[in-house]
Amino acid sequence: IDRGASLKELSQYPAENEILFPPRSYLEVDGASRIEVGEDGQMLRVVKLKVNANVTSSTVEELEGGRRQHFISAGEHTVREIKSKLTALLESDEVEAVLAHRLPDRAYKRHEGMYASIIAESETWLELYKAKGAEWFNDEWHFARATRELTKLEIMSLDKFKYWMEVVSHDSASKKMEMVSREIESEMKRKLRQLMEKGYAEDAAWRRLPSVVSWGPLGHRASLRMGKG
Repeated sequence: IDRGASLKELSQYPAENEILFPPRSYLEVDGASRIEVGEDGQMLRVVKLKVNANVTSSTVEELEGGRRQHFISAGEHTVREIKSKLTALLESDEVEAVLAHRLPDRAYKRHEGMYASIIAESETWLELYKAKGAEWFNDEWHFARATRELTKLEIMSLDKFKYWMEVVSHDSASKKMEMVSREIESEMKRKLRQLMEKGYAEDAAWRRLPSVVSWGPLGHRASLRMGKG
């Protein structure tokens, strides 16, 4: 495999003694160099070389597909993590406590349906990216979008299951993970807005309380605001 093939019989210039070497071949020094005198009298350093065909190095196709391969491997690992964590959650005391107060969910095994829907959606998501070629992943915008989705996949999966635990709804399993995440985010914003409004109202009420002016022991004027109690 470290030897080339002569193209002398096929070449348009047979005097050149062209040699064809295998793909991914390298030249490496074989032994010490020597000094010779050329035909024109000049001194020449002669370095003996040999061909080394490295069949284990990556091809161009493999290099171009490396980003896709790494992404798919990361996606498969994430789906396995989702299955593992959801299985542990499914068998936890938390879920058992929820089912104890929601008998219809236990009867219709909605917790198991939720688990199955999340796994199916995660695997479908991964299959969509497996169907894409290396060129798609080598586009920076495409790869950035896919990476953002991958980083959120596990979080959205667990959020959807916890959504079923906290919200009594018979159609939770039919909702997409992204939709559930939006509902959770919207609910968090609503609660935050209520807390802010409550704080503003309490501050306004405090400002409306009457003040009592008194003189301190050193004659300094002090203003005290009266509150309850």
